[in-house]
Amino acid sequence: MTHRMHRHIAYCLGIFAVACASPPDRAARTPSPACLFSTDVASPQDETAVKSVLGRVEQEPLYTIPAMSEGLAECDVRLDAGALRIEYRFRKGGWLHVEYDARIEYFNREASFTLPPGRNSLEVLAAAERVAFGASGCGIDWQNPESQPSDGQGVTETVFRGDVCNCQARIRRKPGDSATGWMLRSAC
Repeated sequence: MTHRMHRHIAYCLGIFAVACASPPDRAARTPSPACLFSTDVASPQDETAVKSVLGRVEQEPLYTIPAMSEGLAECDVRLDAGALRIEYRFRKGGWLHVEYDARIEYFNREASFTLPPGRNSLEVLAAAERVAFGASGCGIDWQNPESQPSDGQGVTETVFRGDVCNCQARIRRKPGDSATGWMLRSAC
């Protein structure tokens, strides 16, 4: 074959590969909605604080994993007597609830979504701890969990405690050992 034929075959194969490639996931193509504020932000300082917390939370795996795999459907922000509450709802039913109160140094994140294949609940929470508290985290002892019942439907919680700011992480599991929820909380 001539050089020209090789180029033509390569060109045709390239066109064929592009034509046969599946389009990106709808969640990845659809722009995320802006967060809606349910209450008026009282001051420019409050607005700055809200944006700062949104920016922090949206870097953590409890947000990034469902946002990337499901896509964000809604985001609602409420400022209630100094306490900030954020509700993220994702397109496939997942959610993330965030509570933040700077006055008492309280930060709570609770999430429920389906982990993509190959992701591990413990690794997700450990990564969330590092993003939230820096490389050394908040001292959570991942080797010595406690297990406790969560409700009357057989759901259990595995609790991991830290030695900084009353930090703790939890994994909720349904019977059969499938993870259904994650929580990361601190109160200094």
